[in-house]
Amino acid sequence: EEAKWVMEHDKQVMFGGKTVSYEETITTAAGKQTTFLSTKGPVFDADGHVIGLFGVARDVTEHKVMQEQLLQSEKRYRDIFESAAVSLWEIDLSKVAKYLGQTYYGWVRDFRQYIGEHREVVLETMLLIKMLDLNQQSVKMFGAKDKDEVILSLRNLFRLESMGPYTDMLIAMTEEEPRFEAEAIMQTLQGERLDVLVSVVFCSPSSLIARTIVSITDISSIKRTETALQESESRLLEAQTNAHIGNWHWNMVSGSLHWSAEIYDILGLDPEMVGPSFEALLALVDPQDVELF
Repeated sequence: EEAKWVMEHDKQVMFGGKTVSYEETITTAAGKQTTFLSTKGPVFDADGHVIGLFGVARDVTEHKVMQEQLLQSEKRYRDIFESAAVSLWEIDLSKVAKYLGQTYYGWVRDFRQYIGEHREVVLETMLLIKMLDLNQQSVKMFGAKDKDEVILSLRNLFRLESMGPYTDMLIAMTEEEPRFEAEAIMQTLQGERLDVLVSVVFCSPSSLIARTIVSITDISSIKRTETALQESESRLLEAQTNAHIGNWHWNMVSGSLHWSAEIYDILGLDPEMVGPSFEALLALVDPQDVELF
């Protein structure tokens, strides 16, 4: 059946009058399927009549297997990329790296100081970032209708407070750090503040920086909880100070002991000089009352 197909195709090439290239798969006598990249064309005599067929074939079986594996790998990557619970961006930083190389190498000794004094460098590099793709979680996080809306409104996601972490990322690139991670402040397309954790892995070799993955995790709820806890502790400290009441904690498992600032004030002790301990407390008790403890 395969031989019949090859012969029929050869006839079509001969009488088609043109040289063509195509893949053809043939089963060998050992039962192995082998794929060839064949180039075939008609042979003409002096009068322009077709008198034969020429052909050149190259075994591309291994290449086809590798190509299929690459496609499967890319599919698995895309499935993970799209279903991730965090915002993922696929960006091209190659122009940024080239710009920094032209700016930094050769004449700028301290890039950290230089970029701090030349904020225009930061702004110029932001214009050189190319967004290749982002996942569905990114669309949801930033309140967009679709991916295109996020890409077209990319600069609207950043606030003035975002400049510091972005500058640190540029410094990490020039210092050839393998990865960068920092907390930053961004915003949705509706202007709602987002506290995020940004992670960037700088690929090696440097040519792969054209496909850099950035993960952005929304930590807004965590930051709100931290702020509420700090405010609660501040109110507790203020209440204890006003009421002249202290508190202490003793972990019976680990044996660790904690005194509040007001305890030190009540006892007239300097926290820099005396650590919280049962012995330190007993040293302040009248000898006649030690047995009460």
